[in-house]
Amino acid sequence: MDFESKKIWRYGDDVDTDVIIPARYLAIADWNELAEHAMEDIDTTFAPNVKAGEIMVAGKLWLWFLS
Repeated sequence: MDFESKKIWRYGDDVDTDVIIPARYLAIADWNELAEHAMEDIDTTFAPNVKAGEIMVAGKLWLWFLS
């Protein structure tokens, strides 16, 4: 894969599941509609602009869970 030509979406630390899809949208059953809200609390440009094959990276505690 040619990573040099791919867009890379960079985020900081503590990107948990509530940031990726905010809990207020979890009642949405349609995956396409749900995707419209991805990352919107930290990056309103992500959902309308992300394309297949692009790369997302984040810092510490990516997708962390509390038990």
